Amino acid sequence: MKALYYILPLAAMSIVSCQEEKGDLQKLQDERDSLSTLTNTIQQRILELDGEIAELDSTIKFTTVTLYQVEAQPFAHYFQVYGSVEADRNVTLFAETQGMIEEIHVREGQTVKEGQRLISIDDEVIRRNIEEAQTSLELADTLYQKQSKLWAQGIGSQVQYLEAKNRFESLQSRLNVLNAQLRMANLTAPFSGVVDEIFPKGGEYTGPGQPLIRLVNMNSVYVTADVPEDYINRVATGSEATMYFRSINDTVEAKVIQVGQYINPDNRTFKIKVGINDANGTYKPNMMASVQLKDYSTETAMVLPNHIIQQDPEGRSYVYSFENHEGTDEIGTVVKHYLELGHSYNGITEILSGLTGTERIIDRGARSVQADEHVRMIK
Repeated sequence: MKALYYILPLAAMSIVSCQEEKGDLQKLQDERDSLSTLTNTIQQRILELDGEIAELDSTIKFTTVTLYQVEAQPFAHYFQVYGSVEADRNVTLFAETQGMIEEIHVREGQTVKEGQRLISIDDEVIRRNIEEAQTSLELADTLYQKQSKLWAQGIGSQVQYLEAKNRFESLQSRLNVLNAQLRMANLTAPFSGVVDEIFPKGGEYTGPGQPLIRLVNMNSVYVTADVPEDYINRVATGSEATMYFRSINDTVEAKVIQVGQYINPDNRTFKIKVGINDANGTYKPNMMASVQLKDYSTETAMVLPNHIIQQDPEGRSYVYSFENHEGTDEIGTVVKHYLELGHSYNGITEILSGLTGTERIIDRGARSVQADEHVRMIK
């Protein structure tokens, strides 16, 4: 306390000295610095005294606050889109020829192998045409062989030789076409899978383009989603994704397996594919999923809960910290810190600058205090 009695007279003497030596700029500046130092010392001592008085005088009331200790920790940011399950091997098989459905060899839900016959279409007319073409081809072949020998010996005209050759080759082509049509009359599985749906019934008439069977292989499925073009540089093959299927209450950790290179002009999005391991056939085509994609992560970041961060009328973000007075842990001064913010996710915001990481940030009571105010910390 004795120091204060000496400080005030010294300050008064300094002021007089400054007035008497106005012509000496350097001395004036030195005296000003000296006064500034004395003022800071006085203010610091006043704060210390306020804290000591508050400890002893229960009648003094301070705003009470709780504190949040800033710590460096891993941080990741995700964004959410919606997608649906698809499979490359999820196809509808169509009739390639016309005729009556003679026999359906499988049933819905049955597992089939690649090449297995699924449906037979009446091929009687085609078989008769094949027999006729085969007979005609044999005759044309005989005539062509004889005409070739004669032409080689210089007997007969070139026209006769060419006509025989042309007829033989035309019948050969016709027979190939008929054999292809015969194969079309027997619908076979292009890959192994499960018969999901059979559209016609036995005895019905079908024709080219009519759907016959839906065949599905769900061993390799994926989720496709449309992502806004704003994220075009934040998503890449291998990006981590978390998918939630609400219909079956299931969460899957996966990775992006493909990123589209085309922006849809109608909705300004690009497509992505997220792979799923579905050996059990859990996920069905067109099943909806919410997809959370990680677009940013860091191993060490200073973060704060969103509710602690405030904004002033100019839109600047800030927080208040607590600096306790010397000699007491409970009484302290409010210090204001302006912040530069990074990403926010799940109620947490990354702090890029404005804090050192050692501050104790005022949590409860932060909206009731002001900078330089004296407050009491409670646990």
